[in-house]
Amino acid sequence: MDMRHGISVSRLALADGTSVDLKQDAIVVVTGPNNAGKTTFLDELFTLFRRYGAASVKGLVVKDAEYAVHGAASEAYDFLLERHRLGNDKETVLLSNGSYKRPSIEKQWESGTLSLPIREIFVNRLDPRSRLGATNQNDEVEIAADKLFYNEEVEISISEVFRRAFGVDMILHRERKGGVFHIGDRKKLPSHKQRLTPQFKKQIEALPAVMQQGAGMRSFARIALQILTSWKTITILDEPELFLHPPQVRHLARLIASDASPETQAFIATHSESFVKGILDFDDSRVTVIRLSRKGAKSYCSVLKSDDIRVLWGDPLFRTSNVLSALFHDVAVLVEGESDVRFIQTLMGALFGAERLPDAEYFSCNGKSKIYQIAKALRSVDVPVVAMVDLDIFQNTSELLRVYEVLGGRGSDIRLDAELVKSSVESEKNYVSGRQFASELDQITSSLAPKTPVPEQTIGQVRELLKRSSPWLRIKQDGLRGLNDALATRAAKRVIEAAAAKGLLINVEGELEGFCRSVPNNNKSEWLTQVLQRDFSTDPDLDDARLFAGIVRSALEKAIS
Repeated sequence: MDMRHGISVSRLALADGTSVDLKQDAIVVVTGPNNAGKTTFLDELFTLFRRYGAASVKGLVVKDAEYAVHGAASEAYDFLLERHRLGNDKETVLLSNGSYKRPSIEKQWESGTLSLPIREIFVNRLDPRSRLGATNQNDEVEIAADKLFYNEEVEISISEVFRRAFGVDMILHRERKGGVFHIGDRKKLPSHKQRLTPQFKKQIEALPAVMQQGAGMRSFARIALQILTSWKTITILDEPELFLHPPQVRHLARLIASDASPETQAFIATHSESFVKGILDFDDSRVTVIRLSRKGAKSYCSVLKSDDIRVLWGDPLFRTSNVLSALFHDVAVLVEGESDVRFIQTLMGALFGAERLPDAEYFSCNGKSKIYQIAKALRSVDVPVVAMVDLDIFQNTSELLRVYEVLGGRGSDIRLDAELVKSSVESEKNYVSGRQFASELDQITSSLAPKTPVPEQTIGQVRELLKRSSPWLRIKQDGLRGLNDALATRAAKRVIEAAAAKGLLINVEGELEGFCRSVPNNNKSEWLTQVLQRDFSTDPDLDDARLFAGIVRSALEKAIS
């Protein structure tokens, strides 16, 4: 059993009724779009542990926090006396509202219920202003320096963390009061035994001071010093990525997940995908993600627990893509490929750029097969999802139903219609056999010269042959108009309408290239390059694209309503 003295949050009661159980070593990452209540979450949690403020918590996001007490009761008094005593008084623990003697301390520890003045000393709040030294509170850097004065081993370990992030050492100036640190190469300084000599003083004062560096380096240094030297057991950290570039953000995540004591809890509000990925890479077993969203004046919370996170993080797609950034937006839009992302983003920006739309982030899923899995993961933390797929989704009824259901639909509502469409397409008889395909392809290509470009006419003939060889290829290229059966067409329209109501947008034009058929689509990349140069607002060849943009807009607005 852990004998470190302190407290940890054992359960959070959130404003929407959500309850979150936490372990002593939990790393709680609070995410969500702008104005969702992330900073309010930290403020209310911090205030619940403060003597002058706990009663004033409005509970906009956090209503209450239960806590557990750690460490032996018989040693608690000595632990506190060492850190909070009045001068040479060896009998009294002095806190903000008065003094405590041994019997009182031990009784509280044994009962597991601490007074607020004792609870609050175990909670460390690191907000952006304090990390730059812009507060009038007791300077935690000076306190850290006092601890490092006689402990070069710990100083060097912190310096190594700093070097990983910035490529230079952080060195304590032991003859300066106030916790002065410099940056440089520790190996070029005199040995540890000479650290109080004039020679050492001269050389270290020639080095730049940390607090004269940029905001990123100063912020990182303060976080490192306070987390790695503090005996406090709860750290509350707002926007740790502020002032830092992505590589340093990742090193900061490593500091919190790997270098800090595992006997501490951390509550961190962040906008940074790099930070979340870093935390998960270094220790996904301790992480709980709380995503906040807001509807009107009310905040809502969804929780992704550590066991679920480990499953998701085991998928290479999550580890190597930017899907996690969906946690910081109003809605995630899942599409099949990167070309879809570029086209839809350009289309929506051109048509609605001057209007306020939901904050949407677009993600390529590298085909249809991953859309369900990603949508399921994002919905588990209540990220609204809109998915866009080509018309050949009807080829795989089970996949269509899975995506429809994960977005909130009932598969039984569309199953019969979806099966009717699939059966109709695959029952058509005018498709060539493999032998006939090879024979006709030979005829088409027999007159081609070895060193001349393939004529457009020949390319067109090959495409028509391909369409005749695969009914789904024809449907994908021709769109809904390629259905030859009236019953199947009506069934497809019913499925498409029902799917759109749940945020699953099936492209009636078949595929992306169907939005502008006047541009040759022999090569998707070339097609996209040409289409993106057109005027999306007025080009008559993009009428269908503009209709689809309106459908997308409605889906985005409905997703967050």
